[in-house]
Amino acid sequence: MKIYLFIAFYFILFLISSCTDSRSYDSNNSANTSKEYTTSQTQSSSLPAVEQKIEVDICRCLTEPQNSEYNIKNKTACYEAIDKELGVVHWSSINFRQNKAVSQRWDDLVYKCTGKKTNHAEIAGEYVGTNNFGSQSVITLYNSGTLIIQSEGLDMIGGRWTGTADELNLYTKDDYGNEVLFGNAKVREDGLQITSGGGFYRRRQ
Repeated sequence: MKIYLFIAFYFILFLISSCTDSRSYDSNNSANTSKEYTTSQTQSSSLPAVEQKIEVDICRCLTEPQNSEYNIKNKTACYEAIDKELGVVHWSSINFRQNKAVSQRWDDLVYKCTGKKTNHAEIAGEYVGTNNFGSQSVITLYNSGTLIIQSEGLDMIGGRWTGTADELNLYTKDDYGNEVLFGNAKVREDGLQITSGGGFYRRRQ
């Protein structure tokens, strides 16, 4: 009888010991898992942030005013997109007249976005033609934005010009010194065409 009680006593001790070891293992395992998770979180948070590339509409970059909300918000991304399209770095600092390959890519981009071909005609120069009074007249446009009109039998007239080769505005002064629009014009390689009811003035070589 004593032998049976002794065996039963040791069997109960064995069960208690097994339960204690199991709880200890679960606790250690949970602690290790928590430590690994914390370490993983720390490593993840220490990784450098990946820069997000902003996709922009290159035609909006090109055609909208520089002070528009879109261009202000996407200024850097717009410049980078145009650089990539032209295959250059800092496109705005490039002299297109000295780099025909880049100039052609620029023209292609403008045409893609606007449907208009770029006019590279030089604005400054002397243009000879006949005015509305039938007299020979010479219109001289300067790079400074000023102009002089000399016509047979008339006093020389000074003024200024603004705009582009495709949309040129010519201003002179009346007898009272007030600035008035002399006419709108378009410049081509061979000359200047007054578009507001005027004639053609050939470029003097």
